[in-house]
Amino acid sequence: MALRKVKRPILESEKAKAEQEKEETVTQKKMEEANMENETIGNQSLGENALNPTIYFNEEGTPSFIRQANISEGKYEYRIDKTYYKENVKTKLGVKNQFRVAFSIYSKELGEKKMSMTFNVSSHPQSQLIKFLTPFNAVFSGKKITMNDLVGLTGVGRIYHKYSSTGSAYEKLEVLHVTENIKE
Repeated sequence: MALRKVKRPILESEKAKAEQEKEETVTQKKMEEANMENETIGNQSLGENALNPTIYFNEEGTPSFIRQANISEGKYEYRIDKTYYKENVKTKLGVKNQFRVAFSIYSKELGEKKMSMTFNVSSHPQSQLIKFLTPFNAVFSGKKITMNDLVGLTGVGRIYHKYSSTGSAYEKLEVLHVTENIKE
C-alpha cells in the first residue's frame, strides 16, 4: 500500500504574527510620509501630477508614462558629482559608447536636486558632448584630462527642457560658467 503525502498546515507563532504586524505598521507609516512629501514642495503642489501621471498610447497601442521635468527651467549652481562610461550601448542610431555625468543642482528656492545627462562619445564640433565640454576650456586649457577630472567642479548653468515625441520632458544643463575649486 502506497503512502499518501499530506500537507499539514503551518501554524504561525505569536512572535511571527507580532513581527508581521510591526512590519505592516512601519510600511504604512513610510507610505503616509511619502504621500505627505509628494503633496507640497515649496509653494508648488505636486500631488495631482505625482499621483496621477499622464499615460500615452502609441500607434501600436502600447501605453507609456509621460515624464514630467523635476527641475524647472532657469539658472542654477551646479556641482559635478560623478562620471560614468558605458561601452557598446544600443541606441536608435546603432551601437555607441556613452558618458553619463551626474550633477547636484542648487538654488535657494529648490534646495539641492540630483540629475544626470548622457552623451554619446563623439568628437564632432556640433555633438552634445563637445558642446558640453567647451566651457571647461577655461579651466583645462592646454591640458589633457579624463572625464573623471570634471568631478568636483562647480559653476553656474542654465537648465532647459527637451521634449520627446511622446511629450516627456527631460532636463538638460548648459554650462555657463565654471569655477576652479572643489577637487576631492
